[in-house]
Amino acid sequence: MIGSNNYILTKTKITHGLKCKKKLWFDINEPITNDSARARLGTRYEQLIKKKFGKALDLSNSSENSISEAIEKTKKAISSKDIKVIFEGHFSNDDTLVRTDILKRNRNGWDLYEIKASGEIKKEYIQDIAIQSFVAKSCGIKLTSINIIYINKEFEYLKDQDYQGLDKTENITDRVVVEEQNINQYIETLKKVAKKKLSPEINMGSHCNNPPCNYSNKCKSLLPKTTWEYCQISVRRKKINLKRKI
Repeated sequence: MIGSNNYILTKTKITHGLKCKKKLWFDINEPITNDSARARLGTRYEQLIKKKFGKALDLSNSSENSISEAIEKTKKAISSKDIKVIFEGHFSNDDTLVRTDILKRNRNGWDLYEIKASGEIKKEYIQDIAIQSFVAKSCGIKLTSINIIYINKEFEYLKDQDYQGLDKTENITDRVVVEEQNINQYIETLKKVAKKKLSPEINMGSHCNNPPCNYSNKCKSLLPKTTWEYCQISVRRKKINLKRKI
């Protein structure tokens, strides 16, 4: 079963919640849209990569109001032998919705590809992808491999519109499968946070700046002035001590 339109969490909300439960609460109850240059770069890189996969069922433009339709189209595409590639396949189960960047059919099932505009495979990417694969598998799709596509740091742009060699692909199935064992617990814990009437009491700290949180001003406004000044001093001291160690 591919799932339904009834969901509380998404992959992004879960990853936010694992870093800061207050951020998750704001995402659901008082959201602020983040349209950063970093996000736009990621979108551009994703578009370049998807072109290499050729013709596909593209569900990337599905709106919030058409989630059910996108889920149903994903389900039909998986059952149809005519569809070889799916962009942004929608899967929903246990109050959680995920969208897979690329699904490519093979003889025995499907290969999942996640695109990251980064020059390295970060630990949090494994967690991120495990959320997708866990929910997708719970909806019945057979994933025979799980892969990450990321930036080749040695790539040189030599001529107009020639991006050959820009990306690298690595099979991370084993690492993701290990992390999948934790996903159900993450979902159950964070659903409880999402349903709270008031935001969790989480102190501000270095996690607010890595990467910069779009809710920082909200959190600052909830603090007494002296408390915020103390937080700033503590962060500066940590940076100074780190420089001294280096």
